[in-house]
Amino acid sequence: MVSLLTSVAPLMLCVAIVCQHQQEGQNDCPLTSNKCDLPCLNTTHCICPRGFEAVSGVCKDIDECARNIADCDRLCHNHAGNFSCSCGDGYQLAENGRSCSFDCPRCVKSNNQNGKLTCISGYMLDPHDSAYCIDVNECNTTTPRCNTTTEFCLNTAGSYECECSRGFVNSAGSCLDIDECSDRTHPHNCDTATEVCVNGYGGFKCDCLSGLQRNQTSRCE
Repeated sequence: MVSLLTSVAPLMLCVAIVCQHQQEGQNDCPLTSNKCDLPCLNTTHCICPRGFEAVSGVCKDIDECARNIADCDRLCHNHAGNFSCSCGDGYQLAENGRSCSFDCPRCVKSNNQNGKLTCISGYMLDPHDSAYCIDVNECNTTTPRCNTTTEFCLNTAGSYECECSRGFVNSAGSCLDIDECSDRTHPHNCDTATEVCVNGYGGFKCDCLSGLQRNQTSRCE
């Protein structure tokens, strides 16, 4: 987003100085106690900085966006004393800070006159604004993308990946069961003094050693 903020040199306040315009019969300079309380120019002419206007003796921000005077090509953002323009997804802001040009690597612009967009694979038109392409969540479908027994679906920008579920490890592209009872890289947490590890598909369990039983605190005794 390129900002159009314009710096304005600080202006002195017309404190305790009678406004000359009021003396000349002009009423374009609000007064408080017959003195100017707004920024002034040459200590006589009460004015507001650029982007503000005098309202009942106070400088109020001008909302250029609401008044439709900002001349932004697409999106307008009001700021105190100024405004800025932006273009949103699919477009790029020009050097003039107002115009927008088509720039969307995940979009395809048709050659017809209405300029309708189509999206590359993995994206779809935003149902709320057809000028944008948004990511398709392939994992949020009724048809599973991955093996739900050993994998889970991970959505990515424009695509998805199948990751091994807990208790499985990727081996040459396949998710294989981890034997926690014998694999030192994925150790079990059984108490070997009273329990024995029993491997299962995608996990393990701790059984009490022969002759022991679990008490109310789940310890083998």
